[in-house]
Parts: sequence; C-alpha cells; structure tokens
Amino acid sequence: MERRLTDVLGLSRRPVAIAFRDTPPEGVLPLSGTQPSGCSFWRLAAGGQVFYTVPSDHFNCSVGCYTHNIALPPEREADLTGTLGLMVDIGYIKLDEVPGVTRLPKTPAVTIYAPLSQTPVAPDAVVVAGKPAKLMLLHESAIRAAKSVLPLLGRPTCMAIPRGSLGRRRVEPRLHWQSRLHRRYRRSVLHRRFRIRPRCHRRRTRNDRVGQREVG
Repeated sequence: MERRLTDVLGLSRRPVAIAFRDTPPEGVLPLSGTQPSGCSFWRLAAGGQVFYTVPSDHFNCSVGCYTHNIALPPEREADLTGTLGLMVDIGYIKLDEVPGVTRLPKTPAVTIYAPLSQTPVAPDAVVVAGKPAKLMLLHESAIRAAKSVLPLLGRPTCMAIPRGSLGRRRVEPRLHWQSRLHRRYRRSVLHRRFRIRPRCHRRRTRNDRVGQREVG
C-alpha cells in the first residue's frame, strides 16, 4: 500500500500509520527522548522510526493534548490557555472555533507511530503528505470507492487524527501541511497559463518593416 501510494501520488514523505491501543505491541520500543509537539511524532515516523508514546510524551504540546483528550498535569494546565490566547491574538484561530475542534473520545493509553508499510498493528489513521494536485487523486478515489470523505479543515493540524479515527473508511483532507506547497502550485499554474511574450520577442509586422525602410 505504501509503495503504491508513493508511486501514484509522487510522495516525497512516507505515509505515517497511527494507532491507539491499551498496551504497546510486542517488540515496539517507546519514544526515545522528547519532542516539542505531537506533529513531531509524524516526522519521526515518516523518517522510518517505529515507536509508541504514552500520554506524558505529549505534555509539551498543549493543543495536541487537547485534541487527543490527554489531561495536562496541574502545573501545566495554564499552558493550554496561554497557547490558545496567543493563537487568538495572532489570528491563527478564533475563540469561537475552539468548541468545534474534534477530540478523541477517550485518552489513548498508548499511541503507535510507524511508516505505513512497517506498522505493527492496524492503523486508526494514516497521514499522507503531498502536493495538492496529487492528493486530489486520493480524494477523488475515495469518493469513487464510496468512502466517507470529510470536508477540508484548517487548524489545528492534529485535529485531523481524531476526526479521521472516529469512523473507519474516512479520508480527511488537510490544508496545514500543504499550504506552502499549495501556494507554490498555484503560482506555477498561473505562470504556465498566463505567460506573456516579452516585448523584445514580439513578432514583427508588415508595418514595422515598412517603417524601417522609410527611416532608412
């Protein structure tokens, strides 16, 4: 499956399988060290690592803890309020959007991350990062296959995991990891479609040639 997705969609990053379990699978090691955010776990898995996390591994990301229904320790409860306040102040999110952010129904005891082809258990969600033009194929294929395709969502990015895992057979289009590529793609299309012939290469007309003879 991973090879087919990579070849057909031209992926430069490996698809990441994410699974929630009560106990870690046999042979899978826990996360080594710490990471600044839940999205960082996706990066590690896309790089080839197979590991699992426990709730405390997510404490550095208060928003990720919120979407994954992980309670922060008392001494860090103010982190979520502070982070949301900053996001509202800079216009990243509106305060009235917070209640609509999807959360996991219960706290996962163990979360397993792995490249799709190396996942030790059936995934609850799969993260596929790629260019919009290619991911449209995935989206349209899911529609043709009668999957449950969710609408495009914005931020926070980690909301995609609970939204995608709440029901099987869903495809969740996300904007966050594609935003820079999407802008680049739109510019390239405009360049190809609306390229204007430079003035110095304008085709000479009969009037131009007559004018040159008269000046000479």
